Amino acid sequence: MVSRVVRSLPAAALALALAGCSDDEPSGGPGVATPPTTPSTTSAAPATPSVTPASGQEISNDTVSMRLTDDPDWQVARFSTTVTGGLLREDGSMSASVSDIRSTGDDELDSLAAAAEKTWSDDDPAPLRVANREIDGVDCYVLEASNDDRRRYIVGGDHDGFTFSIDFKVPVAWTDGDQLIEEMLASVDIRDH
Repeated sequence: MVSRVVRSLPAAALALALAGCSDDEPSGGPGVATPPTTPSTTSAAPATPSVTPASGQEISNDTVSMRLTDDPDWQVARFSTTVTGGLLREDGSMSASVSDIRSTGDDELDSLAAAAEKTWSDDDPAPLRVANREIDGVDCYVLEASNDDRRRYIVGGDHDGFTFSIDFKVPVAWTDGDQLIEEMLASVDIRDH
């Protein structure tokens, strides 16, 4: 079931390219995000100083809500349970997505991470697992990939019977790319059902 969630992300990106709608729902409470510090497949990263949570428009599904950065140029599209925001600037474009699906099988974090890695194994470059991190009190796996042009950062996990993922794609040339990701992750609210 995880592969259906993660495979819907490219479709959401296509829907974003074709749609120019916005989604202005009220915010959930901000979460706490701590970035990974060293590559590892099993250990959680230690806490680091917090960042100011993003305060732009919200993208959300049944499990995850997240605020985009405070920029009026975000365009938001929904494809099933995947919601994607796209930001176009003169120096490139960034996307941020949230996806979820009801858990029906193995919800162990290592299994979810392995399934996500397998789903994106044909991507260039293929995302690989690094240190786990905590997002809004939930232990999550992390996948990263980068090439000369683009960086990808994915976190995912299982909470209250739902498997979720949060996916970012940002140009390597954006010196503020990591900061934008961290601000959005700091705004994440993972909801109980």
